[in-house]
Amino acid sequence: MRKRIVIGLAVVLIGAVAFFLSQPKKGSVEWHKRGYLDACKRLNEETLADKAKQFLNRITGRKVVRQVWPRDAYERVQTHRAALLTLGYLGQQGFDLTNCSRAQLLSSPAFAFAVRGSQPEFLLVTIQDTNSLHIIAVREDMPLFVEAIRKVDKP
Repeated sequence: MRKRIVIGLAVVLIGAVAFFLSQPKKGSVEWHKRGYLDACKRLNEETLADKAKQFLNRITGRKVVRQVWPRDAYERVQTHRAALLTLGYLGQQGFDLTNCSRAQLLSSPAFAFAVRGSQPEFLLVTIQDTNSLHIIAVREDMPLFVEAIRKVDKP
């Protein structure tokens, strides 16, 4: 009996050590990716705690409307995105549209294809002024957006 308990404890100990050694190193790309995605889940109310609250609210019939984003989660998203840009995992590029509108670009099949081919959880498209966009995406996916904009914005 003791032998089985000792073996069981050894297996649990080895599993715990393997789990902690497999965690990404603080400050690495993987660590920032995980932090970014966790903060995004918090902002979108997709954590396990948020889902439990939503479930309980459905059961009790209460309507709870969140009026502001959790500031700490928003700041963590910004911090991790900046670190991923600095580390080179994400790339950013500005585009000036000359022959099409933003609406035409964003609704085009070429741009939709670029979004589907990329990692959309890391994609951020911001509108600078009337005819320019700023895109932050995974660096390897940026050529998809360059090609899509070239196709749609051709003279």
